[in-house]
Order: sequence, then structure tokens, then C-alpha cells
Amino acid sequence: MARNNKHALEFNNGSLLTIGEMPFTQQGTIEFWMKNYDLANYRNPISTNGANGGNIGFRVEYDAAGNLSAIMGNDSGVYSGGYFIKIGLKPNTWNHLAVTWNVAEMTYKGYLNGAKVFELENYTSFPTKFHNIVLGCGFASSRPFNGLLDEFRIWSVERADFQIRNNYNYMLTGKEIGLTRYLRFLEGAGPHTTDLITKHNFSLGTVRWADAEVDLFGRVELQISDEDKDVLLARNTDYSFNFSIFPTAPLDTVENNLMVEDGTIGGGHIWKSTIKLNDWDRIIRMRTEG
Repeated sequence: MARNNKHALEFNNGSLLTIGEMPFTQQGTIEFWMKNYDLANYRNPISTNGANGGNIGFRVEYDAAGNLSAIMGNDSGVYSGGYFIKIGLKPNTWNHLAVTWNVAEMTYKGYLNGAKVFELENYTSFPTKFHNIVLGCGFASSRPFNGLLDEFRIWSVERADFQIRNNYNYMLTGKEIGLTRYLRFLEGAGPHTTDLITKHNFSLGTVRWADAEVDLFGRVELQISDEDKDVLLARNTDYSFNFSIFPTAPLDTVENNLMVEDGTIGGGHIWKSTIKLNDWDRIIRMRTEG
């Protein structure tokens, strides 16, 4: 079982989750976790142009040879894409997939489990909007997904390499800048799932709840200022402290130190660390005792 993630959605026999229309922003990111049950041809997990959307918009596609690709097409169906995996996708295995785009810079990038696996330059095959985002199918209704999906996110910003690498296996707070859709699938029961950002309830139809197996960490939100801050942490829980430091002088001339300390978690467990931050972003991980 996942540490802080107990449920996922199971798709089979053509079951769909319809998210609907969204604007196509000039830069953006789509990411989610996927576990495919088989390698039958074209078991596609997502389309941004409906169940029969063809080559318009974004979709993920895989085939019996184990190729896993990310397609992006314009409103006329002119498209291209890159490979997450080329002849090597394994069934019954969780993978995190992410794509980013930047219209002004004409780039389209793909990431597998936090690592960048393709970058297309001079890319122009972008749609004007996402006409109808659906999970559970792609290109045509004859290409239904068969497996589990979890932690679906859409951003209106192009996430940087380090942001995807450092956050793909973490649950988010929902307050991150540029996060426009965040479906965590945490309910575990009932006829709908709720978007953490818009609070909209999406009907599951014949999509079923399943136990999650993605090993995700939790997050605690910290507001750092000149004064000390006390934060209450739960027991037996994983946390990640994500600090971004913007000093007034160059980083190579300023020594930035942070101290994080707890005194009474888990019946007296003491955790203390002082870290010199010599980069723009650094993550501190810890686990509290039960």
C-alpha cells in the first residue's frame, strides 16, 4: 500500500472519466501515474479531445511491442510526439508520465518517472484548446485503457526538469502555483471523485475504485520567514520539506543555512538537521515515528 495514497481508479471495458473542456494554455504540464494490465495494441489512458478525438490534442498511446508515446496534435490533426519508452513497457508496473509544452519556445518534452526522456524543438503542432479531456481512452473508443490511473494533474505552467524530478512521487497540497486540476482519487468509494482545485465532482460512471499501490510521500506546507515557525506533524508519516531560497547576493557568496527540528514527535524522538543550501531548490526528507 502507498504511504499516503490509499486509492486509485480502475478502467476496463471502455469505462471513462470525463473531465471536459479546458483552455490550452501557452505553456503547461500534464502528469499522472499509470499501471497497464496488458500490452494489447492501443490501450490508451488519456485524450484531451474526447473518446473519438483522433490526432487532435494530447494523448498517450502504447502498443503490443511495448512502445509508450506522447502524441500532441493541432486542430487539423497534424501531430507528432516522442517516446516515453521504446519497446520496453512492462505490464502490471506503475509508471509516472509527464509532458510539458511551451508555445513561445516551441518545445514539447516528456518525462518518465521523473527523468526527461524526450525533448522536441521547433514544435508547432499545438491545439487551440482541450475540447474534452477523458481518462480511459484515446484516439478512438475502440482503444480503451485497461488498468489503473492515479494522481492526475494539469498545470498552466511549464514545470522545470527539477520540479518534475523532485515532485513526481509526492502528493501535493493543492496550493502550488499554476496547478489548475488535481484529481487525487482519495475517496475510495462513491459515485464521483472531486478535483482539489475547483472542488468540482466528476461522475465515475462504470469506472471502479481500487487499492492504490503508488508509493507516494506526503507534504507539509511551511511558510518560512525571519521568525521561527512551529509546525505540528502527524506520527508515522513521511514528509518532505521543499525550500526555495532567493538570496539578495549571489549564491556562491552567501551561506544559507536552515535548521529543522522537532522535539516531541513519537514519544520523544528528536530529529534535527542543518543544511547549507547552495542551490535554488533543495528537499529535506524525514519520517516521524509511530
